[in-house]
Amino acid sequence: MSQPKNKFLLGYGIVTALGAGVLGYLWYSASSDNTTISDNLALKQGQVSKLEGAPLFPNDPNLTKKTAQVDSFTTEVDNLHNALVGYQRPLNPEVQPDAVSANLGKYKTQLESIAKGRGIAFPLPPVGIDLGLTRYLGTSPKREAAPQVDYLVESVNSLLTELLRAGVSKIELINCPERPYEKDDKVLIEKKDLPKKGPKPAPAKAAKTDPKANVKKEEAPLLEENKVFNRYPVHLAFSGSEKSAQEFLNQISTVGAGGPFWVINSIRVDNEKKDGPTNESGFAATPITPPAGTTPDKDAKVNMIDVKFVLGNEKVTVTLDLDLVRFMDPSIAKDVTTK
Repeated sequence: MSQPKNKFLLGYGIVTALGAGVLGYLWYSASSDNTTISDNLALKQGQVSKLEGAPLFPNDPNLTKKTAQVDSFTTEVDNLHNALVGYQRPLNPEVQPDAVSANLGKYKTQLESIAKGRGIAFPLPPVGIDLGLTRYLGTSPKREAAPQVDYLVESVNSLLTELLRAGVSKIELINCPERPYEKDDKVLIEKKDLPKKGPKPAPAKAAKTDPKANVKKEEAPLLEENKVFNRYPVHLAFSGSEKSAQEFLNQISTVGAGGPFWVINSIRVDNEKKDGPTNESGFAATPITPPAGTTPDKDAKVNMIDVKFVLGNEKVTVTLDLDLVRFMDPSIAKDVTTK
């Protein structure tokens, strides 16, 4: 090998070795920096998580901020609660028990008349369309329960009116189970039913506490559901076309101001046909028969029945577990939490 070529190879080898050394150093430095940064990131993330999960330090500025946030949230909840209360029809505290039974009988007669006129089947007499409240057709409710029973009667009447308007073919069942307020006049109904309370004593000025002292956590008082709203369960079952079922469900879900709030707890839909269609061969299009008493035009185009429905025309039976929800005056909740 010639001397110039040996010099070239020697120089190339030296340059390559130097380059590899530099790249190795840079890789090691970058790897070390990456490890340091990753460790710092993990440390900071741990510190952030610890701070987020830790309780507020008990000093005056933190207490002031927390109180302001709680007050703001409470105000928003109260505003929503008041809006819902104002949206619904108020109870009639002056309604007489015998008037409730009279209205129930009147609505029963009206609904049965509408159902007969539209060919809608319903349970046989003496039950008929009793609004699920047969117990009050012959006996008036207790005086204390009359306002709520009256509200239930009016609401179920509007529910069944919408059902008949939707064009169902049969009312299978309507039942309103007896509730505690119908038997016990001590059950909370309205604000006037709360126990009388004397004037609240003036709150004593709290002594300033040591921020570093251990502060015992006080759990927020839990409200029972019936201090916020009442439920009136209603069980309903009916049969009809899919379209009539959809129309009814859409209607009770979009009731306007003053109307009742309906909550669907569960729904079951059973198809009239339990088995699928069988395969059919040889189906042929057939001409549409003109109405009786008319003479078809010999030059008119003959319309054909060339489609056969195999699903979609059968009836469905819908079983609903509903709650009629009535929101209470928000002041009831405040009175309960401040006792």
